[in-house]
Amino acid sequence: YQVFVDRKKALGDLPPDERIVAERLGVPLDVVAVGNVTREDEVLLGGSQVSDRDHTGTLGAFAVATGANAHVPAGTPLLLTNHHVTPTTGRLVGRSCPCDCWCCQCGDFGRVVDSPAVTSAVDAAISSLHPGVRFSNHVIGIGPLRGTVAAAMGMRVAKFGITTELTFGQVQ
Repeated sequence: YQVFVDRKKALGDLPPDERIVAERLGVPLDVVAVGNVTREDEVLLGGSQVSDRDHTGTLGAFAVATGANAHVPAGTPLLLTNHHVTPTTGRLVGRSCPCDCWCCQCGDFGRVVDSPAVTSAVDAAISSLHPGVRFSNHVIGIGPLRGTVAAAMGMRVAKFGITTELTFGQVQ
């Protein structure tokens, strides 16, 4: 989990009630100096809302493109969601604008780069993020995601949806 700060301070310079613990519930916390920290809602989290203007759903999580990905260069941060949420490659994705008209780009933070047709096994879409967009590996209701693991039959999984909230399932 990442905590964003304007600048890091020496531990001795902070009163005990302002210190960030090194670990919470067995998960390491990382203090990241980013300068000019903005409002918390300007950092994107998995489990929050995403929209392409005509469709709204859940931003699942973030990933980084590998060398094998043909849609964006390796190392590009990606937003993961479902095809039924962002079905059109090339469209802007974001949060609703304050004016709610999408006549400007005040609410967008990325663009759909791949959204394969839905099959019985696939309902996925990926979007690249605009430069400077802040995001976290934290998923609401679940916590931080770290590393990778291959899916296996019977594996228990969890997700946080904007409508369903925290739900659990099993790989079948």
